[in-house]
Amino acid sequence: MQAEVITLNIKKVEELITSQGLKQCWLAGQLGVKEPCFSWWMTGRSKPTVAQLHNLAALLGVAVSEIGDNGQEENIEVREG
Repeated sequence: MQAEVITLNIKKVEELITSQGLKQCWLAGQLGVKEPCFSWWMTGRSKPTVAQLHNLAALLGVAVSEIGDNGQEENIEVREG
């Protein structure tokens, strides 16, 4: 079985966070991770799990495809399995 790969569009996530007036610390808490972990996702230093990516999309009120693959340099891959 091939692992599911989703590419996180960091720029789009940043735009959504800003436009909705959200804070990374709040999102981190809602996702059950520490703020530095969330910050690392946003810099590409680490990657969320597929489940965390789905939860992030839900918190932002968008489909995973909206914060997913679009071929931009700011993207990071998320692998499951």
